[in-house]
Amino acid sequence: MISSAQAPAPIQAAAHHEANFDAKRKQANDLFLAGKVLESLPLYEDLCRQDPTIAVFAERHATGLFRKAGTLGDVPEAKALNDQGMAELRRAQSLGDNSPYVQTLLANSAKTPIGAIISGAPLTVGWTYKGAPVAQAKFKQAEIAFSKQDFNTAAVLYQDAAALDPAWYDACLFAGDTYFRMNDWRNAGIWFQKAIDIDPDRDTAYRYWGDALHRSGNAAEAKVKYEQAVVAQPYDRAAWLALQQWATLTRTPTRVPQITRPDFTTPDGKLKIDAALMVETGDGHTSWLIYQNARVAHGAGVLVQWVVPGATDSNGASTSCWQTCKRNLMPGR
Repeated sequence: MISSAQAPAPIQAAAHHEANFDAKRKQANDLFLAGKVLESLPLYEDLCRQDPTIAVFAERHATGLFRKAGTLGDVPEAKALNDQGMAELRRAQSLGDNSPYVQTLLANSAKTPIGAIISGAPLTVGWTYKGAPVAQAKFKQAEIAFSKQDFNTAAVLYQDAAALDPAWYDACLFAGDTYFRMNDWRNAGIWFQKAIDIDPDRDTAYRYWGDALHRSGNAAEAKVKYEQAVVAQPYDRAAWLALQQWATLTRTPTRVPQITRPDFTTPDGKLKIDAALMVETGDGHTSWLIYQNARVAHGAGVLVQWVVPGATDSNGASTSCWQTCKRNLMPGR
């Protein structure tokens, strides 16, 4: 349980700025931007009490709660602080905060078996595997050091965890992230690549590597990593947010391509061919014949056909909502 001294002060229904509000706001902002997140935590707790209508207070309060939880290790108090942090993120979002940080953390919190069923996006090994017990002890020590901003110690401990369990994505990912915090772009990339080698279908290491490349001044290579993140998890918001943020920072115009799929029907169980697709005109549109034939072979009778998780296609193969969405929305993948 969290003691009364550690719990956030009760939030008032409306803003009530006290005499110290502006000075406390500046002090909290200066500390947070200087990377002193823990030092800013009590200030943001009080600022949230004085004005519960400001989204950035809720977001930074959440960040402080996560950072404090990380310093405690695997104890009930840490879980309670993390739960409070998630509640503050949701409150920030309800106040209009749709920053990539808030959206990404809320999306990651839904990476559960139930969340995967609801979204239709599968959880790959990088999300599901939590490491061998022998490596978890080192990892927990690394988390504490990282939360205290002792990055040199954290880097060694994360690498120790990765050595004890080379199949653990998170150990490699966080080793890379630690080097990122130390502006060691080369070692950050080495460890992000190790994570990608373990699970190329999770977007996180690509995104983090993109951040490192962008911070190092290599915007072109950063774009490639963000694009690879989208390819890895095209239905996850985080990858798209990273690419959109890159476009904003580099002032790169973006547009959404318009792709019109020809409709198809299967009278008498056979694909009815659109004569317009039979002659190639140089734009690749005859490839739709392959797409349509593949769809029909899997039992689809119309352009859009949803399949519930656990169902089977016409060949008796197990399918899922994810596979069906992927066929419907991303032909060619």
